[in-house]
Amino acid sequence: MPAAAEDERVRVFARIRPPQASTLTAAATTKRDDRRVTVSNPTAAISSRREFRVDKVFDATATNEDVYLGVGAPILDAVLAGCHGSILAYGQSGSGKTYSMLNDDGDVAAAGIVPRAAVDLFKRVRFDQAYVYDIAISMVQIYNETAIDLLTNSGASLKATQRKDGAGGFELADCEWRHCRDAVDLLGNFRRGRTNLIYAETKMNRHSSRSHCVLLVRVNRVSRAASSSTDESTGCKLYTQLQGLLTIVDMAGSERAKKSQSQGVRFNEATHINGSLLTFGNVVHALAEKQMHVPFRDSMLTKLLESSLSGRSRTALIVCVAPETEHAHESITSLELAARCMRVESRPIV
Repeated sequence: MPAAAEDERVRVFARIRPPQASTLTAAATTKRDDRRVTVSNPTAAISSRREFRVDKVFDATATNEDVYLGVGAPILDAVLAGCHGSILAYGQSGSGKTYSMLNDDGDVAAAGIVPRAAVDLFKRVRFDQAYVYDIAISMVQIYNETAIDLLTNSGASLKATQRKDGAGGFELADCEWRHCRDAVDLLGNFRRGRTNLIYAETKMNRHSSRSHCVLLVRVNRVSRAASSSTDESTGCKLYTQLQGLLTIVDMAGSERAKKSQSQGVRFNEATHINGSLLTFGNVVHALAEKQMHVPFRDSMLTKLLESSLSGRSRTALIVCVAPETEHAHESITSLELAARCMRVESRPIV
């Protein structure tokens, strides 16, 4: 089945991280051109070479600024127009997802999508004299199938309930929302939330995310000038209001127990991570094939992603892959999901 038109489907991007310094072999995963990735797998039973087409390929020379301008900025455009916009990162452990999405290590040039979106959002708002904006942030992690508020750090689990705003899907009704006056305020909340994320060292990744991170930015926009309409009961002028929602998700990386050598608590975490990612893949498959039943309810991750994937959001998926031959199998698996996601329809509504 062919991909839908670009403006009517999920936009899909591939990012190939730089090879690790200790790697001496030729890269298995490479950029063929701006829209094609090739993966050679000489370790397979039958040596193979696969090619995948996406909307854009970012190779090892691409910067986080390049990724934000190509992926993040267009999604922010939709949010400021009153739509739901989503940016999702997917890939195996250690492939560069968190660096692309959340990096905030003090090097401005290496800032990830979240810090760049925060600065860009308030820059645009500051120069828009036609509207008054109210901006708020919420941040949760999904750890072992439990949603936990990162801004309060209470440790209490949050319950997913059906959304009441007509956008469809689920929301965490009891999560904390913090109003933000400027980018410094938003980033302060983001940094406090990030300190509560759960990381651990595994054989595959020295700083492995053990949970999925979900950040929400709500943007309410009200016209400064009264419209021509008047409330008949009060005689007051009516104002035009739009609400946009930005959803940014850094999914924990898939990992094979044999490679990560996870045991005990780490193995239990990996089991939950892989299970939720399997459900995510099943959801993408069902949507791509236009199946009647889509298993959104089978994991907490996909419950919260229903409004991003059910066709009413401007959504971008960044699939991060590692270039080394030893990761060729995982790269192929990730890019196969990317190919299916190219067929998931998405027509955002205001």
